[in-house]
Amino acid sequence: MDDTGIKYLVTDFRQHPLENTTKSVEIFGQVFDREEEAKAFNKNWTKVVEGVKEKVANTKIKPRTFLWRAAGQADCCMSFNKSNFAEFIDVAGGENIGDSLLDGEEGSLTPEKVIEQQPEYIIATGGSWAAKADKPQAVPHASLGYATSQSDAEKTLAGLLKTPGFDQLEAPKENHFYSIWHQYYDSPFNYLAIEQIAQWLHPDLFTDLDMQQELKESHEEFLPFDSSGTFFAQYKNSN
Repeated sequence: MDDTGIKYLVTDFRQHPLENTTKSVEIFGQVFDREEEAKAFNKNWTKVVEGVKEKVANTKIKPRTFLWRAAGQADCCMSFNKSNFAEFIDVAGGENIGDSLLDGEEGSLTPEKVIEQQPEYIIATGGSWAAKADKPQAVPHASLGYATSQSDAEKTLAGLLKTPGFDQLEAPKENHFYSIWHQYYDSPFNYLAIEQIAQWLHPDLFTDLDMQQELKESHEEFLPFDSSGTFFAQYKNSN
């Protein structure tokens, strides 16, 4: 494209979002003549992310966490290595187990490897894919998004534990099994995912964080529609 003189822009919310989110938003602000709005968003993004970093900076506890990417949409279990959601876990004060187990920026672990690792926390990303499947009742998934109720989010999250052998995992037994909206993996609103993951991993450090209020304010300030649905869920062991 350089040789032919074609003009182009490169943005990135997916590969290295911690480095490139604000850069990408700045570019969009210039292109669409919304520079002041872009500056306001980046100011908020930076305040939130730096605030999380500051709170977890001195903790010696970094829970070993398995990020289960698009749970149920492929053979178990896709994840990230030092990119995308892996960056969210690391900056939120956790240790993403995929960082040491995967060769590329993304890849898959076998169920056996996950069981062997016994992560202290498991976070599955989910969306509204099941409604588009030929046999949605047969598709294990974590349902989340603007049209998902809290009860459906929790029910579908629990359904992921039907994966053979996952009854041996300790994290769900300790109520350390969560789901988070998959689309944060490629969105400037990834700061919401970072906040929620930090609160899950270090609840004692984020007692004042109200994620429902954070969601509401993010829509009021930066989006043309109101917040609705469910974007985070927790499995609650009844045993």
